[in-house]
Amino acid sequence: MKLKLVALSDAHLGEPISLLNYENGRSHFVAELRNLLGSTNGPVPVEQLVLVGDIVDRTLAATKEISDYSDDFFATLAEVVMPEKIVYIPGNHDHTLWTDYRKERFGPESHYISGPYGESIVYGGDVPKSDSAITNLLKLLFAYPNGVSWKEFSSRRCAFVMANPLYAWELGHQTYVFTHGTHFRRDVIQPQRVRKVLESANLLGKLGSLFPSRTDPTMPAFDEMPPLEKFVTPLVDFLWASAGDEPTSWRDSFWYVATRFSFRTEVQRKSPESSERWPQSKLSKAKQIRQLVRDKKFESKSLERWNEFFLVPMMDLLSDYHLATSNLTFVYGDTHEGGYGEYEAKLNGTTSKMRIYNTGSWVTDVKDSHPACHVFVVDEQGNESLADISYKDVKQDGEDLIQLAYRDQEHLSKKLEDDRKLLDSVIQEHWESSTG
Repeated sequence: MKLKLVALSDAHLGEPISLLNYENGRSHFVAELRNLLGSTNGPVPVEQLVLVGDIVDRTLAATKEISDYSDDFFATLAEVVMPEKIVYIPGNHDHTLWTDYRKERFGPESHYISGPYGESIVYGGDVPKSDSAITNLLKLLFAYPNGVSWKEFSSRRCAFVMANPLYAWELGHQTYVFTHGTHFRRDVIQPQRVRKVLESANLLGKLGSLFPSRTDPTMPAFDEMPPLEKFVTPLVDFLWASAGDEPTSWRDSFWYVATRFSFRTEVQRKSPESSERWPQSKLSKAKQIRQLVRDKKFESKSLERWNEFFLVPMMDLLSDYHLATSNLTFVYGDTHEGGYGEYEAKLNGTTSKMRIYNTGSWVTDVKDSHPACHVFVVDEQGNESLADISYKDVKQDGEDLIQLAYRDQEHLSKKLEDDRKLLDSVIQEHWESSTG
């Protein structure tokens, strides 16, 4: 058995709200995924492992924490899949991985985007040790050169690719497009809303230049990807800056405010009775999988913004690289909601038939709710499926794992509500120091 592709997102490694931060969370993930993929005789060969953003939480965890948890996670994942290539697409919580890498390797004014095939970081397991931009990136993700995960992947001569803001791949007549969803988040694509919140909280100050003031409540749509990325990058890299070596910092405080900008509707999801791998043909009838499109209308607000702000530059970039756009499979993360839908996009007189997947998340950010722990899979015949992993009754140190992970978020929220003055001062202090 061999798979063409496996993809997941929003592990948020380093943060205690992630189920994959816990040993039992990772071991359960491995056991369930192995069963769903049928990997009883060792890891399944996979052509591509695609990581669709927010895999590590660089904003809310220190570098050392990220490196340790990331190494543990990838070492665990290597027990289930044996990829020929790993593709990493940064999200909002790990976007600075990309910008730091690009700046260090190519200078502060380097190009913001990669092509849809990504930028090769490691090929055949060989690393140019003199290139600190590459080695620093590998240290954080795989604890290079001595990490268990790095030794595993390098021994298999696995390639490693970074792609921003999207990655594309063709299989037969189908084009697969992966992006995290950062570029159509409400707090990013409509920063005027963020500005209003900051103004009402007397927090705007010198941050005003990052949050444009317009009479129109939305941002003008971009027709091409480079200007969109150039607009988005400064805002994203400030809102979700790297915490560096600090296990807790002003970023934790700012996270609390940033989550309020997102206006996320807290929808509780019941715990699936058991893990199940749903073929694409049955997804529309799967009750625990959210339907993202119904009667040709988007059920998800994020997809409305995707359609308005990201679809045109996405299609333009695919066309520039002569990738077919008539039949698309679009996979994204960010919203943590998971789901599936079908949609027809009509642009410039042509119709693109699309299957849309959201890969959910592994974090407990809604009380008494089971995360949409989804893994997107394409088998050797090109059949698509969505694995939904259940954590029902999984324990850690005798306590329900989901409740244990959520308790960290409750604690942080209460602390920050009581610490409002500190929040004001640290944001202003950071902005002043970062701008000189």
